[in-house]
Amino acid sequence: MCSPTRASILSGRHVIHTGVYTPFAQGTALRLSLNFSLLPQHLSSLGYKTHMVGKWHIGQNELAALPTGRGFDSSYGYWSGAETYYSHEASGAYDFAEGTQTCAAANGSYSTNLFAERAVRIVLAHEFKTSPLFLYLAFQAIHWPLEVDASHKKRFDNTTGGSSRRQSVAAMATVLDEGVGNVTRALKQAGQWERALVIFVSDNGGPTHGDEETNSNNYPMRGGKNTLWEGGTRVVACARGAGISPHLVGIFFFFYLSRHTTHTTTTERRAEKSAGAEALAVARRPEEASREKTRPPPVSRGSSPGKVLEKRITSVFLNT
Repeated sequence: MCSPTRASILSGRHVIHTGVYTPFAQGTALRLSLNFSLLPQHLSSLGYKTHMVGKWHIGQNELAALPTGRGFDSSYGYWSGAETYYSHEASGAYDFAEGTQTCAAANGSYSTNLFAERAVRIVLAHEFKTSPLFLYLAFQAIHWPLEVDASHKKRFDNTTGGSSRRQSVAAMATVLDEGVGNVTRALKQAGQWERALVIFVSDNGGPTHGDEETNSNNYPMRGGKNTLWEGGTRVVACARGAGISPHLVGIFFFFYLSRHTTHTTTTERRAEKSAGAEALAVARRPEEASREKTRPPPVSRGSSPGKVLEKRITSVFLNT
């Protein structure tokens, strides 16, 4: 969820190693340790241009903790955990920045549209012939508060059993879907769609404790956001694009992390095996996945499929 998920994705370390167990409070002095080198720093060393768009939420108390202090060439979005979608207020203060400067021009505009538009601009302006691109696009939607324009919400007037809250959630997800579609079209327009690796993932399961107004339900998994039950920790994700072997297309993965996983090249991965880096995964064909129970599948060690998938997933993520 929020800070813990972002800390793990960008550092490549399991939460037990990042020490980030709960979302950072608004305006906190807490941050992801500056001792960790993050993914954009590694990719920058390989010649990538790196850009962050959207929600940050892993540190804001000094310049070194901000996106541009942690390897991103540019950043556009907000630093805290939750804010309004139009006025961009968090705990009574305006929170929207471009780089390290307040971006007053964003005031009054819907964040999902702002983030999608900026991502499209980055893709279309990038010189792919001279350098590869890493774009970290962390949409605000569909986090609370439930805010969306009336025209999108009206599409769901006769749905959700009349629940206004669920109609707002559906409308917010629709705007998000449109934004993702705009980014994928930009990749196609730039001639990069077949060369791009796109990973789409949520940071936590739906909140079921009632204070985020979404009326979420993660059945058949128990619990939700802010819990350690599978309803809070297992999410839907997908990856498509260059580097994915054809025989892996259409396969469902139930992916678990053990100890820590780092963003490295294949050569570096071999050197790290002695440190105990291990990613365990079990793959299921679609027809097998439909019969999968809510209990996690057994994890084997040694010369298991997980070891093979560890190498493939590492390679796919880095597009190497």
